Amino acid sequence: MGEAEPLVFGTDGWRDVIGDRFTVANVRRAAYAYAEHLLEGGARTVLVGYDTRFGGEMFARAAAETLASAGLEVGLSAGYLPTPALSFAVAHYGAGGGVMLTASHNPPLYQGFKLKGPYGGTATDAIYRAVARRVPEEAPPVSASAARVERFDVREAYYRAVERLLDMGVLANVTGTLVHDAMGGAACGWLSGFLRSRGLAVAVEETHGRPDPLFYGVNPEPIAINLSEARARMAGREA
Repeated sequence: MGEAEPLVFGTDGWRDVIGDRFTVANVRRAAYAYAEHLLEGGARTVLVGYDTRFGGEMFARAAAETLASAGLEVGLSAGYLPTPALSFAVAHYGAGGGVMLTASHNPPLYQGFKLKGPYGGTATDAIYRAVARRVPEEAPPVSASAARVERFDVREAYYRAVERLLDMGVLANVTGTLVHDAMGGAACGWLSGFLRSRGLAVAVEETHGRPDPLFYGVNPEPIAINLSEARARMAGREA
């Protein structure tokens, strides 16, 4: 067997094409390296989340089981969630770090492996370098300890944190319609869910509000060219 190709950690993580270089075996290699880094630093817990891309939950489960097999206490998100929600969860639960399965704004054929520091934000270059040099040539076996993976649901805690940052009185008096284009991504349902959970009767018109791993034919980057439908709906309404 030839030497395995290195996993390249660039700006905010490792990204590759799904089924080509982004495979379950390579996700386990990356997760094992991250586990080694966390354990060496004294961390005991880690959280794993995923977005709406192809295989998101499968890859997240593979990462979570590998981290648990290495000896960490692991929380796996109960469903897809936005990256900021995972960042919040890491800090909220006091975890030693986090893994987010997402390729951000890259085309649908990509998937990615992002890391979060114990502060919840993006891992530093030093953390990525430390993880990259620990990646083994082969995916490690998953032990029975993988059963320690537990599900977590941070949605309500995240909503409470958002509520503290907003002027809820202003939102309560909104009379128009709020147009939200989630682009088929991990924000689907989160904005409308927040408003409902707070008893706010704000009308929300969701564009591309159902998860779609093909992101309705565009790259999931909120720039003007990719938001033409939402812009057209807004233009057709009175201010």
